[in-house]
Amino acid sequence: MRLNALDLVDYRLGRWQDAIGNTKADHLIIDAPYSDRTHDGGRAGTIDGIDRVPVAAHYDSWGQQQVEEVCDWAAANVRQWIVSMTDHALWSVWERALLARGYYVFAPVVLVETGRSVRLCGDGPACWSTFLCVARPRTHAAMAWRALPGAYTVPASRDKMMGGKPLAAMRSIVRDYSDPGDTIVDLCAGNATTLLAAAELGRRAIGCEMDPETWAKGKKRLTDRLHLPLLDRRPREQRNAELF
Repeated sequence: MRLNALDLVDYRLGRWQDAIGNTKADHLIIDAPYSDRTHDGGRAGTIDGIDRVPVAAHYDSWGQQQVEEVCDWAAANVRQWIVSMTDHALWSVWERALLARGYYVFAPVVLVETGRSVRLCGDGPACWSTFLCVARPRTHAAMAWRALPGAYTVPASRDKMMGGKPLAAMRSIVRDYSDPGDTIVDLCAGNATTLLAAAELGRRAIGCEMDPETWAKGKKRLTDRLHLPLLDRRPREQRNAELF
């Protein structure tokens, strides 16, 4: 029996506290809202010094309280990797919260999107970098994981929502921080890029989005892209037997 890739995804509408609850997962991969510095810079930005562009006005920034809440949830419900994509100002908040819960936290892993437009629409250099705060529990199983890259570089992509990540980048991150058959959870799934990458790679994915319009777009994106069956991974002898 062939498995449809869409069957691997559980994409829920609502606040993560309500929609996810005590759902268990192998890994948390999350691209949550960034710090006040990023959001306030976006609200104050202009294009060509004329038009004010409220690029971050559709969602609130995060701070210590929100990060602590996620880390409490992860410590109780996530078996292994925590991968949080954030800005340089909030990275240390994630680090401190994870250390306080007994995790081993690695040095920042940088995701560079070459050619990315100026997200904070003002003068000065564009920021092409997202900072990954990567942590694992201090267990023998976690310590036995394979070696992983210290940075990711991908070209900027138009195939994403504002503030989202390129699908190519998420495929690489999902591939590195999970195994086929694992369950990945994303508490801030947005346009479902992480869920899409996970399903394409044979992982189970659970995510949620609190904005109904964004959730509807993400749901359609998943349906449009994951309608084909996955590669049949059963033993060849079993597959051939069904042909006769």
